[in-house]
Amino acid sequence: MEILEKRYTEQIWSAIVECSGKGNSHDNSFHGNIPCGSKLKINLKDLFITTHTSWDGSCSYYYTFKCPCCGCLTDINKSMVPESFQAYINKKESGERVL
Repeated sequence: MEILEKRYTEQIWSAIVECSGKGNSHDNSFHGNIPCGSKLKINLKDLFITTHTSWDGSCSYYYTFKCPCCGCLTDINKSMVPESFQAYINKKESGERVL
């Protein structure tokens, strides 16, 4: 097979982020993890979807990464991820085949 045009690869998008442990009501301290403040360069393969269900049953979705230094979960702002790549993450999370 010959690749004519490669799309939605993990290496195209990246962002510099900080391990803060913030977002989506992750209780990192419950699991013994304290955010280390490390500065990290993440790409699409580092992101996964987490959810939060409110008392009224509504569900919110977040893009989350796990710090390789301390294991804390931190959410990033959805606007940091280009819309075209949000579809990639959603497909990856659902187990669908992605390019």
